[in-house]
Amino acid sequence: MPIPESPAFSAVIFDRRDPAQSQEIDRLIASGITLRDAVVPTDDLRRLRPALTDDELDEPPRWAYFAWQHSIVRILGPGLYRRVRLDRNRIKITGDEQERLSSRRIGIAGLSSGYSIALALVLEGLCGHLRLADFDTLELSNLNRVPLGLFEVGVNKAVAAARRISELDPYLSLEVLTDGVTATNADEFIDGLDMLLEQCDSFDMKVVLRDSARRQRVPVVMQTNDRGLLDVERFDLEPDRPLFHGLVDVDALTDVAELTPEQKTPLLLKIIDARQMSDRGAASLIELGRTVGQWPQLGSETLFGAAMVAAVARRIGLGRPLPSGRLRTDPDDLLALLAEPTPDPVPPGPAAPAELRPDADPLTTILHAASRAPSGGNTQPWRFRAGAARLIIEPAPTPSRMDVAGRGSLVAAGAAAFNARVAAAARGTLGPWHIHADQSPVNVEIDLTEGGFDPDLAALYQPMVARTANRSPGRRRELAAPVVAALTAAAAAEGAVLRLISDLPRLRALGEVLGEADRIRFLSGGLRQDMLDELSRPGLDRPDIGIDVRTLGLGAATSLLDLVARPPVMQTLRSLSGGSMFRDMTAARVTSASAVGVVVIDGDRVEDYVRGGAAMERVWIAATTAGLGVVPLSPAFLYARTPADLATLAPDSTGELADLQGRMNEIVGIAESQAPVLIMRFVHDPQEAPRSLRRPLSEVVISSENTVGTN
Repeated sequence: MPIPESPAFSAVIFDRRDPAQSQEIDRLIASGITLRDAVVPTDDLRRLRPALTDDELDEPPRWAYFAWQHSIVRILGPGLYRRVRLDRNRIKITGDEQERLSSRRIGIAGLSSGYSIALALVLEGLCGHLRLADFDTLELSNLNRVPLGLFEVGVNKAVAAARRISELDPYLSLEVLTDGVTATNADEFIDGLDMLLEQCDSFDMKVVLRDSARRQRVPVVMQTNDRGLLDVERFDLEPDRPLFHGLVDVDALTDVAELTPEQKTPLLLKIIDARQMSDRGAASLIELGRTVGQWPQLGSETLFGAAMVAAVARRIGLGRPLPSGRLRTDPDDLLALLAEPTPDPVPPGPAAPAELRPDADPLTTILHAASRAPSGGNTQPWRFRAGAARLIIEPAPTPSRMDVAGRGSLVAAGAAAFNARVAAAARGTLGPWHIHADQSPVNVEIDLTEGGFDPDLAALYQPMVARTANRSPGRRRELAAPVVAALTAAAAAEGAVLRLISDLPRLRALGEVLGEADRIRFLSGGLRQDMLDELSRPGLDRPDIGIDVRTLGLGAATSLLDLVARPPVMQTLRSLSGGSMFRDMTAARVTSASAVGVVVIDGDRVEDYVRGGAAMERVWIAATTAGLGVVPLSPAFLYARTPADLATLAPDSTGELADLQGRMNEIVGIAESQAPVLIMRFVHDPQEAPRSLRRPLSEVVISSENTVGTN
């Protein structure tokens, strides 16, 4: 492979798999040039996410020869090099977007301020080919705004820029015109470009380049440092639009090249709109050629402008909406907007639930106990009709998508009924209970009989009052045999079955399923909004409805909920198949549990879910008695029974949810005739956890023969 004649401006790439190129590498090394190795170790490459495939990792390295540095560098192959170098762009620029941008061809005319723009484009990988043109050489006075150095002084600006860019990305295709762009080569310079960045000083060339770009339907972008003027002319979309937005009728000028400086100056002032210039920029213009030798430009403004042009290149390159027009982003104007941030007020900690007075009447005690039952999102989906001889609990289905066919509300009503029975037993008024599935509305009736007593249920009163969702990590230990027996007996006493999973292989498998279900829940708009609606934010929402975010056990990560609440953020993650954090958090909770229990019922009738709710609450109370921490795990598909049910949850993920549901049923051992009521995580040594509040009884008791307190 022949080495380009000096002055070289781009690296020469060699591949040792080619015998001739391998010999040239050895010859260069033997000549005494500097040898460097920039290949990233394989172990480091394996840490990239998403993980590289074996084929990607097997890509052979190359050798890049930089004649002007008298050096040869061993580098990663082109695919790996691009992947590693641009890895920190993700997710701001996705892999697919990066691939699309890699085919873009961009030309830059004028490499003073244009160099910073070129550098920004290459840093972000916004093109695969750069065509650079400048006739001038770099001078010491350029180094206030051109981030090059003394070694480049005296070198053609386009060559100096190309060299630095090639050192950054030796695989990038580069063209350099050291004679600059002229009226005779403008068409050739623009031919084949996807975008032209015009950074010329010459008014003549500004006109010539735009005229050629318009004929070839190439968009033109210009950035001037003073007050951050960014100018976009979409000739690709509007081939008949006037040059310079019609601010100057250049088509009426017979020969722009023949205009004197005095004639060009008013035209330039119209184009940049002198009325919008900064005060010091305008003063400099007046003094130009007198106390100011050349047009002043600041390096910081040049770099700021380059960032704006890179943003334009991304938008146009990815086909995002961007009209013709201009704007000014002046850092000084922005600094005038500097303001002290307002911290969120620090609310008090979660309030403790109101405790019953020792002298509370039996009915108030029973109602208070019923209202303490668990429910999805602490929505408390019930209404009570209370009388001297009976208590009627009516489920009140919630608008949550996960409360499919009101099944979750039936489970909550069953739990409330169990608590009421426990309290009635403790106060000596327990009678039979009945589930009226054929009435409208469906209801659960508990007879309150003076002298009715059940010592087994009465013994559960204090643990029932202490029962809470405990989201602390706890510790994983094997459940003792007596505890397992107590938990399974609790479920059986209410006509359900408890499936316990404690071995790590099955916990890991279940964690994968429940974790992926939670990822879908976070990324599906409707399910996510339902979840957010169930949260209670201190100072913003009622503390007695929903789950207080401070009880979630997220610690400092609670602030992530602000990001989850932003639909565009989650839509971006969904489009990238992202959100693995949500999956991993749930999976970690499952695998770190002492055991996971699934309360299972036989059948799919109203009364089955009500009894299942009672069983779930009895198991939870039994676990509390054993000193275990308990928290429910609620995959989106928990109460879905048919494909139509799943479609109401997340229409775009119905197939995934169906697959996950099937996998869970297989892991747990749930037959087709059975249905899960709730999944519960059990851990040892839980930390003390705050309890969620409940609505006042006055809001949930819709009729009563007695005066009911508001505990």
